[in-house]
Amino acid sequence: MHARGDLVRLQARGIDPVRHELMPRVVAGIFAVGMLAALSCLIALLIAYLSLYGLSLGAFAGFTRVIGQIFEPGVMMILALKTLLFSLAVSLIPVGALLRGPRADTTRTGAALDSLVRMFLAVLLIEVASLIGNYT
Repeated sequence: MHARGDLVRLQARGIDPVRHELMPRVVAGIFAVGMLAALSCLIALLIAYLSLYGLSLGAFAGFTRVIGQIFEPGVMMILALKTLLFSLAVSLIPVGALLRGPRADTTRTGAALDSLVRMFLAVLLIEVASLIGNYT
């Protein structure tokens, strides 16, 4: 958007580009990561139940009790926080790279790779912190 001059054109027309172009992308990214995490948890629970008990519903009460014992409130809090931090990292890092604009020393591919490396490092740090939280 910087290279094409879209942000400057929007500002010239009196439209705030952060509000109209970037904020919907951030909100959509946060929502998408949260929904993907919820869907993957649901599918993992379904596969675990089916692999242990098959199509029988008789063991559902025992299964939910065991799952409740495994995922105690502290573990669930760390999982929810990790999911929120992942969604923020995945949504805000590319938008931050867009707001910084093109640098003179990087190409378009170099800027995209730079943003991906930042995102990888953020996700890695979040994962390490969540592992430390779960196992201490």
